[in-house]
Amino acid sequence: MQRSPRPSESRQPSSTSAAGNALALNHSMDSANALLVRLANADAAVRPKRPQFLFIKSGGMTQRVSHPGLPDDGIACEEADILDLEDSGYLRFHASDRGIVFDVTAGGRRRATELDLVHRASAGGLVNQHALDWSTRVLPVLNALARAYSRAPSPIGIGTEAIVEELDADGDTNSVALVLGELVRTGYLEETLGADQLPGPASSRLTEKGLQVTAGWPSASGDVAFDRLLTVIEERIEASTTDEERSKWERFRDEVAGVGRDVIVGVLTTTVNAAAKNVTS
Repeated sequence: MQRSPRPSESRQPSSTSAAGNALALNHSMDSANALLVRLANADAAVRPKRPQFLFIKSGGMTQRVSHPGLPDDGIACEEADILDLEDSGYLRFHASDRGIVFDVTAGGRRRATELDLVHRASAGGLVNQHALDWSTRVLPVLNALARAYSRAPSPIGIGTEAIVEELDADGDTNSVALVLGELVRTGYLEETLGADQLPGPASSRLTEKGLQVTAGWPSASGDVAFDRLLTVIEERIEASTTDEERSKWERFRDEVAGVGRDVIVGVLTTTVNAAAKNVTS
């Protein structure tokens, strides 16, 4: 799909970085982050439908975003925040003559969830997500390592900083190192180079267990098959070239989540075990 022309291609790129985002999480959300959380919430409020957002400027002064999940008259925001979020990969622009038409990417939704949880925690609210939550914290790191390795295979694996860079704004060095340490401890990764200052390895590579999740290696585990299914769905969403194709994959993902992990893992375990018996019989 043709990308919508930027109002100003000479604007300096967003200064958002992994380190900058880690710092932002320790303070009140800035206007761009707060806007992202609100956009993601509006997107979630009207699912499974996926109407697009529209940003317009009236008379060069009034700047608003409209969407069925927002108040009827939309919400005020700054064009610079919209552009910064698109630069960071959190919004996806679409060609339009009406203004800036966009939707929230999968990365944007993950980032909004992280920002919202940390913001509520800093305000004394309850946090309902573990620091090592598999789907939102651990699996993205494992997949990021696999992507980085696919581009630059090496016997010593991938360095932690390269994984942080692969995650872009979705990770900072300390939190990624913590996750990597747990992935080594639980057998998904092998440490190839130790680190003195970080809780995890300086470099690591995928074990057979990690390859089963990220590269489709054979396994008799329903848990591994389920995690591989989620990985493939997210890859298809990001690779979609039309709104229709993207919506189909997103509906499929939401339906899988609605059924529940335990139910699907049970079905996949039975199916995989039955297939294994047929192969060996």
